[in-house]
Order: sequence, then structure tokens, then C-alpha cells
Amino acid sequence: MFICHVALQGCLTLQDVPYGLTADTGGHIKYLLELADASAKDPSVHRIDLVTRGFVDSRLGDKFRPGESERDDKVRLVRIADGEEAYLPKEDLRHRHRELCDAFIAYLRGLRRKPDLIHAHYADAGILARRAKEVFGIPYVFTGHSLGAVKREANGRTNDELERRIAIEERALEAADAVIASSRDEAEAQYAHYGSIPAGRIRVIPPGCELERFEGATPDAKVQQEVERFLRDPKKPIILAIARPVRKKNLIGLVDAYASNPSLQDRANLVIVAGCRSRITDLEPECRSICEELIRAVDSHDLYGKVAYPKSHEPEDIPAYYALARESGGVFVNPALNEPFGLTLLEAAAARLPVVATDSGGPNDIVERCKNGLLVCPKDPAAIAGACLEIISNRREWIRYASAGGDAVAAYDWEAHTHIYHKLIRELVEPQKPRSEHRRLLVCDIDNTLLGDRAALREFLEWQIQNLSKIALGIATGRSFHSAQAILAAEGVPTPNVIISSVGSQIHWYDPATRSYAEDSA
Repeated sequence: MFICHVALQGCLTLQDVPYGLTADTGGHIKYLLELADASAKDPSVHRIDLVTRGFVDSRLGDKFRPGESERDDKVRLVRIADGEEAYLPKEDLRHRHRELCDAFIAYLRGLRRKPDLIHAHYADAGILARRAKEVFGIPYVFTGHSLGAVKREANGRTNDELERRIAIEERALEAADAVIASSRDEAEAQYAHYGSIPAGRIRVIPPGCELERFEGATPDAKVQQEVERFLRDPKKPIILAIARPVRKKNLIGLVDAYASNPSLQDRANLVIVAGCRSRITDLEPECRSICEELIRAVDSHDLYGKVAYPKSHEPEDIPAYYALARESGGVFVNPALNEPFGLTLLEAAAARLPVVATDSGGPNDIVERCKNGLLVCPKDPAAIAGACLEIISNRREWIRYASAGGDAVAAYDWEAHTHIYHKLIRELVEPQKPRSEHRRLLVCDIDNTLLGDRAALREFLEWQIQNLSKIALGIATGRSFHSAQAILAAEGVPTPNVIISSVGSQIHWYDPATRSYAEDSA
């Protein structure tokens, strides 16, 4: 297979990504690089191209200039030129859609063999993938990473820029052959705001995560000194947050929550690792605004000696921050207004650090699955502070959450992810087989019926493969449609012909012609 990923935002490199250098150089790049690395290990994948936007910027350097810039075995990084040399933040990419589409089509025309599938990351990339499908017929899958309609819902307000972004997302979703969601919440709640993507084309595939370096993390002198120079009593438990300084991460809300609870202030320090900065005036407008607000919030609440906000860090410092908070008996907090997935929660879990997480988005799935902390409403400062105080004050509870974090390493595995991901790709690109006329339908429940005994499941699946042409497989479950689909894929169960879900209230039939499920509305 030849897979082409398109990711236009931020500063993408194959090695030493400058995370936090710009507001758009964040988690989606880490996801993309780890997915490409895991995908390349499959012998059936012979080539992976990562296509991004090239630029030359006096502040960011010239290593991001257009051209084929980097190669690592099967993985090749290609920077296309759209005629604008300057770096563009995500908000400005829409102005270059026509030029970016032309450059992408030119790149594809120059290939001896076209990709089997295009994977678009964010809506602007989806516009390029849609254009390639129109010209060459190449199918594409879409990963949203962060959605405008969810931001509108979380903020309770909108503007012209946000509505334009949502319209672009609708256009990208409309022609996608499949949409990959990281969590059940993303599939069922976040994409529910869009009218152009039916539920049957959304696949829940939890991402893998490279968590090994967090498992054995220990504090180091550099990080300890950086934190302690802010604090009056550095021996207190640490309430730790690590996030880019953008408004949706709700770091100001965390400071306000900490300031609103005198008991929490007495018991713990607050440490916020918010990107890197030399001078605040050099930051992008949103990052600069958030950093200035953080400093003003510390001042207005008179939190000096209780709050640390280091200016910079290296990527290799992050495990030490988690370890420092763990050794202090502290807690990690993700207070985002909405978090599509929640990678930092898994990093904290792997470091055996309990978490307090937003109940809006992917953290619902992570905390439900790993049972390593508490969920809170991100707009409720009292709830955030109360959850932090509860965990650091109850040693038995702290130990239980810290111990449960080990489950994250096993639950979010790249090998398992790519097995399901490549199965989906083959489903989308391989020639259709003649449709079988089944004379019988076998219907099973999931929990403690089809699943529950791994050896018995393997035996059943062998029998099913031998009888695929005779007997259709149906699922009847109390789980939601996407929850059922995700757990079946994770356990290697072939695509059922029909899924009856939500205690019989929904029926989805699989259509081989469209390679997707369609809801039965009759």
C-alpha cells in the first residue's frame, strides 16, 4: 500500500519537531509521525508520503522551504509551494486553498504511481484530498483533530471566521470515504454538529501512544530548579498542567480555580508548562495574549510563591515534569474547554500520576477505560479545585488512581491501532467482492457473549470465515453503535452485516458498495 498523509498546519519535520514554536505545531503532528512510524512497520505498506506546506520565514528559519526535504526508510516528507513564502497560521490557510490544491495535484501528477489512499488531517487538508478524489478518484479518510463546531459549542458564541472554518469542515467531511475518530465522544457528540457526515462513515480507532519514556520517568535537577525558583514551599504537592497557551486549553480557568480555593492553595502548588517563550512579544497573538493573562491572573490573585510558569523546556524535559508532580504526591490537570482526545492524560497515566480532566471530549473514554482520575466540567472552577483537593488529600485514592495508570500503556497501542487502520484502508481500496446472498443470519450480543473468552472467540472467528458466504453476522447490543463498532474492531471481529445498537433503538446495515454503514430509518 502507498498512503499519502496531508497535514498543512504548523512546522512539520521528521525529526526534532519544534513543538510549541507556533500555535499550530502541536499534538496532531505527534499523532501523524507516530502513526506513520507504526504504519511503516507493516510489510504490506511500501511507501508513506507526508505532504505539508513549505515556507521560508525569517523567524522560523529556512529549513521548512518547499521541496522533498526529508526521508526515513519508507517515509518521505514533501513540502509543496503555494506561491506564498511566509508561514501561515491555520486561520489564514483558507486564503490559499486554490493554490494549495493546484500544488497538490501537481505533486500527484508527478508520481509514477498514485497513492492508494489519502489521509487528510484538519479541514484545509481535507479540501486538498477532496480535490484529488475529484481529479484522480483516490479515496480519502479524514481526521479532524479539533473541530470548529465543537469550539462554537464550548464557547457559547461564534464569529464569521469560525463559521467559515465550520463550512470548510463540512465540505471536507461531505466527500470523505471514512472519518477516523479517536473516541466515542468524538464520534457521537462532536460530529453530531455536522450534517454532511452520516454516522455510518465514522470509525472509532483510539490512537496508539508512545508512552515508554514516561513509564520510568524520574525528576531531574534541571526541571526541579526551574520549578523551585518560583515557589515559596516547593515540597508541597504539585498541581501540574502542560498545554499550549491557547484559549481552548482553559489555563486561565485553572488559575482561577486554584485561586478560588484557599485550602488547595495551602495544600499544593500550581505548575503550568505552557509552551516556550524567550520574549512574550515574540509570540503569536493568541499565545501572547494567554501568557500575558496568566501573569496578570497570578498578580491579581496574589499567587506569587505558589504558582510556577517556566519560560521554556525541551521535549525531553516533559517526562521529568510528570515525575516531579508524581513524587510530590500531586495531580495532573487537563482543564480544556474541549479535548478531542487527551494525549497528555495518557502521558501522565504512564508516569503513574493521577489526573483531573475535562468531561468534554476524549477524556471521557480515557478515564472510563483506565480509571486513573476524575472528570470535571471545565467551566466549573469549584469542581476543578475540589477534584484536585480530593485526590491529593486522600492517599488511598491517590494510590489507586496512580496504579491504574499502567492500564493506559496496554490500552493505547500503535500496533493495535494500525491493524484496525490498515484493515479499514484495505476495505476502502480493494476491489469489491460479489455480494453474497445469505440465507441465514446469526445474531450475537457483545459483552460476555461474543467477547469474554478470547480462545472461544478465535475458534468462533475461524468457523465464521469458513461460513461467510452462507451465514451473515449480526450484532445486538446495549452499547451505542460506535462503541460496538470500536470494540469489535479492536478484538478482530470481521465487519458485521448489521449492528442493532443502543438497546434496539438503532439499526445499521453494512453496504459493501459504499464500504460504510447506513442507518435503517424505516
